[in-house]
Amino acid sequence: MSDSSDEQPTFQDILALMGPVTTNLLVEPDFFNSILKRLHKRFGLKFDNVQSAFNVLRDSMPGTGGYYRKETASNDRKTLLRKLTRLSQSTRATIQAIEPFTGGSAVWNDKSTTFADDLITYSHFFIDAVAWTNDPDISPWKVDNELKSAIAQLRQLSLYTELILDNFKDLPSKQGQRGIGWYDHFVKALFEAVTRLGMSTSTRDRGSKAGVETAFTASVLAFEILLPEAGR
Repeated sequence: MSDSSDEQPTFQDILALMGPVTTNLLVEPDFFNSILKRLHKRFGLKFDNVQSAFNVLRDSMPGTGGYYRKETASNDRKTLLRKLTRLSQSTRATIQAIEPFTGGSAVWNDKSTTFADDLITYSHFFIDAVAWTNDPDISPWKVDNELKSAIAQLRQLSLYTELILDNFKDLPSKQGQRGIGWYDHFVKALFEAVTRLGMSTSTRDRGSKAGVETAFTASVLAFEILLPEAGR
């Protein structure tokens, strides 16, 4: 059997890391304590190791949110790759279009725009053309530096885009049906937390009819409010 740690991640795995904060399932202390108070009032429970139980949920729930995104997020890899490709192409084209105008090497010689007999560099044309030419600090040198800075940013964006494309294009898509395995992680974390609290983890009270809520099932339902509405 191959080691699962050596398996190539799927596109769905990447989406799990990039998911929205609404599925981070953050557990706040006040929310945790309010549930314990309701359980105490309803079932007459006393709790042990409250801080330890809280730490379990606080540390486990964000990971459960990742599992949820992995199994439920829309798998639209084609659209993402298409948009990244367009961005990469547009960035390169923009660099090629404006790079010749740095260093004063390119000139405007269209008399309909320059109204000058002599050729004029891009920087001088820019200074004469834009609305903020009254700025006393503006100069061809400043314009040229701003242009070079913009090109440097575009090159950085192009580099990032190419890196993402290289890493995403060969990722396999998620196969098979979407599951609800993420819910197992959710209940497992609650199981460990309530065990530390000294609560029973039974899902049915002895001598009661099936379907009667126990302290454990009540705690699961109470913490389900952390889940996105579709997952409750």
